[in-house]
Amino acid sequence: MDTTPTTADIPLTLDEMLEGRSMRDVVHLRRAIQATMPPPGPRDHDVAVLIGDLNGHLVAPMSFRDLPSPCDRAHVRVLLEAVAEVVGEHATVATLLVRPGPAHAIAADRAWQEVAQRCWQEKGVIDLGCFVVGTHGVDLLPRLELVA
Repeated sequence: MDTTPTTADIPLTLDEMLEGRSMRDVVHLRRAIQATMPPPGPRDHDVAVLIGDLNGHLVAPMSFRDLPSPCDRAHVRVLLEAVAEVVGEHATVATLLVRPGPAHAIAADRAWQEVAQRCWQEKGVIDLGCFVVGTHGVDLLPRLELVA
């Protein structure tokens, strides 16, 4: 059964679900992600980056599909640095780890999260957090305490 929220049988997009609100409201962002993103397939291992303006309003989503799991830190770092170079210090980002299984963090998720947090921090991009989009829901991961 499809539970995608609709208006007059037209599926709502993430942008519509955010209702013009800032992605800095991570509770609302989590609900919008859960309401609009289909659950991953059994072999999906993707990373998405939601890019917003400095106020946190969604500008563009980016998606990198079929990435290796477990995390190849160097490969992920190159992808995220490319995003950081494009957006510079004039953006907010939310990182989505899309994979089958439960939404709570597993070791591979923490490895992806560490790479993302370090990249955003070093490039001066405002990090809104790391979400896991699993087969059974969406979870916002607590920030890691990183040592330089």
